[in-house]
Amino acid sequence: MTAGNIIAGYLAPDRPAVTQWAERQAARGVNRVAGAQPRDAGVLARGAVSSVVTASGAHAQLVGAPYALPTTREGIASFALEAFVARELSDLPAALTRLGGAFALAVVDPARREAFLAVDRFAIENLYFVNGPEGFAFANRSRVLADHPAVANRFRIQDLFESVYFHWLPGPAAGYVGLQRLLPGHYAHWHDGTLDIRPYWEPAFAVDRQAGSKALEADLRAAIEEAVARRLPQKNPACFLSGGLDSSTVTGYCGRLRPADTVAYTIGFEADGYDEMEFARTAAAHFGVRHENYYVTPTDIVDMLPTIIDEFDAPFGNASAIPTYYCARLAASRGHRLILAGDGGDELFGGNARYQKQLVFEHYSRVPAALRHALLEPVFKGLPDGLQHGLLGKAASYVRQAAVPLPDRLMTYNLLNFIAPVRFLAPELLASVDLDAPLRDLRTMYDAPAGMDTINRLLRLDWRITLADSDLPKVSRMCTLAGIDVAYPLLDEEVVDLSMRIPPEDKVTSKEMRPLYRRAFADFLPQATLTKSKQGFGLPFGVWLHEQPQLRDFANDNLQHLEQAGVLARGFRDDFLTHKIKEHPAYFGTLAWILLALGIWLRRSSVSLV
Repeated sequence: MTAGNIIAGYLAPDRPAVTQWAERQAARGVNRVAGAQPRDAGVLARGAVSSVVTASGAHAQLVGAPYALPTTREGIASFALEAFVARELSDLPAALTRLGGAFALAVVDPARREAFLAVDRFAIENLYFVNGPEGFAFANRSRVLADHPAVANRFRIQDLFESVYFHWLPGPAAGYVGLQRLLPGHYAHWHDGTLDIRPYWEPAFAVDRQAGSKALEADLRAAIEEAVARRLPQKNPACFLSGGLDSSTVTGYCGRLRPADTVAYTIGFEADGYDEMEFARTAAAHFGVRHENYYVTPTDIVDMLPTIIDEFDAPFGNASAIPTYYCARLAASRGHRLILAGDGGDELFGGNARYQKQLVFEHYSRVPAALRHALLEPVFKGLPDGLQHGLLGKAASYVRQAAVPLPDRLMTYNLLNFIAPVRFLAPELLASVDLDAPLRDLRTMYDAPAGMDTINRLLRLDWRITLADSDLPKVSRMCTLAGIDVAYPLLDEEVVDLSMRIPPEDKVTSKEMRPLYRRAFADFLPQATLTKSKQGFGLPFGVWLHEQPQLRDFANDNLQHLEQAGVLARGFRDDFLTHKIKEHPAYFGTLAWILLALGIWLRRSSVSLV
């Protein structure tokens, strides 16, 4: 069973199998909440959960660290419950927009056969649900629902494929048959079999060209300092520190506000091109904060990866979960109860290289269509191999990529465009997969209000597919496993709202990423941080896989399980681990990690693929 706090509930019309499912949760420490509950409905919880109940048996549950509205978690739960019981449901979506921080809220009224679910703007806290003949059930972890009779531990082959394609599974898909995940900023209202899902908050980019850069820079500095201050614990503040813009900014304000007891934590790697320790040391010294570090080894992966994989609700291929866990564990071992993370800055302010690359490709659309379609594309797409070099080769590559519209162009470098699925996935599995579905899903996610510029559309997409689906669950789940809470100051509502006012040219230009942010913090951050290229807690897995027999044997064992489970094509494993990794460790290491994580997850979850 996964670690952390659990909330769950169900409304089932005379379904003994559902009642038995609820009773089985007690063996996992997830028990019925005190209060009168009929057998065909119930609310379950484990850990630090705020729970409020009325005399009639209606319940409200809350996990996370929200603020504003009523200022306590119990106050927020009570407010939601009172509005729900009074049938003032129209008040709840508007009230949720005034609720900050991370939260998952569930209100259940068995007598009225009604439930209301909501998660925060970035789905830092999650809620999963199933709705059908077996009634309605929900939980903040999908593993709780895996053996629900409507789910029966069945996992969709299509979702497994999409988790390989994207490296993780984008919502609202949840992998398990019948399960859905509530999207960021959404709520769900269930009433006697009818389910209504809607957003209570959506990003509203309203570029402010009247304020001027200096005013926006000053507002940004103030907003981030206030966001850090709001999340500081009463004692012993800790920060993740990679030495990049965001973790250094958070650490800097933490050190300014609490100079005596702030500690920054960094992970290092004994591998060329991956270690960022010197940047982190520079930032820690610049702000005068204590600095501790840990160097991750290949043995650490073998020792902890199965336990780490257990924390995720679906196959998860973000390799930086390993360094994140060890960094959080180090902080927890020093007695910290909360660590601040810098996640979100690149997605708010334009710090990913792909934004800049796409901006350059978008210039191509300004060329008259007739010239593009009748001359440039036929010429450069038909360029002989002998001329695919030098400036002509670069021009041909540019035209080929630029001619692909967004968001499809984002997947130009997707691994599955270079290693075709038919080369490594089993034929029987591929026969059940819609290979075009991931791109259709991406186009749906990229869809945005008319008139939104390219940069903000890309950022908006990443708020969902990078932050909500990957980076935030990675950090949050690893901190839970390590026994420490985490907060994200850069995702503070005021910071997010301010980011949507910044003109796109102050986020990304063809020559610079995050220009306004760098100007705003030019006198605050060390020069080495301002000029550092983005890296993060990247893991040199491919390099180690090539060099370390112990790790290669570990990977081989789990990829062999994928063969036996009918996922991996027979004959691929030996060539891949023996030759491909040696040829290009960094590139093929990414696929190796995805497959290793998938093999462990399938083995330990014991799901049936359908």
